[in-house]
Amino acid sequence: MPKTIGIIGNKGGFGRWFTSFFKKRGDRVIGSDIGTQLSNQMVTKQADIILVCVPFSSFEKVVSKDIIPFSQPHQLLMDVMSLKMQPMEIMMRSQADVVGLHPMWAPKAKSAQGQRCIVIAERLNDTHRTWLDCVLHETGMVLTHSTSRRHDECVSLTQPPTQALSLALVGVMNIYGVPLAELNLYSSPFSRLHWSLIGRMLSQKSEVYADILMNNPRVPELLCHLEEEIQSIRQIVQRKDYAAFEALFMEAREYFGVPHINTSSSMFDDMMLFNVDMESINQIQVSSKNAPGLLHKISKILDRAQVDLTSFHSKLIKEKDRVKFHFGYSQGMDPSAVASVVRKIKRISNTTVH
Repeated sequence: MPKTIGIIGNKGGFGRWFTSFFKKRGDRVIGSDIGTQLSNQMVTKQADIILVCVPFSSFEKVVSKDIIPFSQPHQLLMDVMSLKMQPMEIMMRSQADVVGLHPMWAPKAKSAQGQRCIVIAERLNDTHRTWLDCVLHETGMVLTHSTSRRHDECVSLTQPPTQALSLALVGVMNIYGVPLAELNLYSSPFSRLHWSLIGRMLSQKSEVYADILMNNPRVPELLCHLEEEIQSIRQIVQRKDYAAFEALFMEAREYFGVPHINTSSSMFDDMMLFNVDMESINQIQVSSKNAPGLLHKISKILDRAQVDLTSFHSKLIKEKDRVKFHFGYSQGMDPSAVASVVRKIKRISNTTVH
C-alpha cells in the first residue's frame, strides 16, 4: 500500500535521490526545503514516513523544532546522516519509530544497486519493519545492520583518515608546484587510481567532508595517531632502516590478513585492466538509445568483419535511456576494416560511434 513520504531537505543530493526513488515505486512524495511551498512542520504532520536529508549543522534544530513536537506513534522517522549517535539520540525524543540510514555512497551515483548502506533500527514495530525491509530490498543496496555507537567507531576509521590523507597529499603536491597533468606522465597505476579517488572526493561539496571530519569526536585523536605513524615512517626512512621498514610492512600485512590482501589485490588488477582498456587507442566506442537486440546487431557486424576483440565493456545510462559500449580490438587489425565496421554500426538508428 503506497505511503506518504515526507522528505525534509528535498532539494539536496539525497533529498532529490529519494524523492525520485519513492515516486518511481508509486508512493506519494511531499517535501520541504528553503523556499518550498510546504514547511518542515507541514510535511511532518502529513507524512507516514519522514526522511531527514538536511546538513548535519542544521539537523538538531530542524528535528527538535519542526519534527519532534508534531510526531506521532504511527510514523517512521529516518535520517541519512554520516554520523549516528547524536542524530539517533535526538530522533528518539520523538514519538515516531526511529531508523538511521547511512548510504555509503554519493547521491550523484546513477544507481544504489550494489552500494553499501548502514541500517540502525533503534525503535521499529513489525509493520514498519516489513515496509522498510521491502524498500531496502528494492534499492538493491548491500546492507550492514549496526548500532549507532559501533557505526561511529568504525566509520571514524574508514572515512576521516583516507579523506585527511588525500587532502594532505594534494597539499604536498601543490607545494612542489608540478602540474598533475605532468605527474600523470610519470605515474604508476597505483598512483593514478589514488588520484582518481581524490578527484572523486574533490568533485563533491566540501561541507560533506567537513561534517565527517569535524563532528565525530573521535577524529582529533585519530588524526594524532595518524600523525604519529607518519612521523615513525619518516624516521625509518631517514635512518634507512630496512629492518624496521620490513617489520612495519609485515605488521600491516598481518593486520590485513591473507584473504583481504588477495581480494584487494585482485580488485586492483581488475580496475587497472579496465583503465587500460578505456585508455587504449584500439577501441570502438558506441553510444545508442537502449533497445532490445542492439548488442546482437553490433555483434553480427563485428563477427562478419572477423574483429578480434580484446575487451568489452558496457554502461547503462538510465536517465537518458542510452547505453554505451566499448569494444577493444587487437593491434594488428587493418585500419580500413575498422573504418568499415564503424560505418556499418553508425547506420543503426540513434547510434553514434567514436
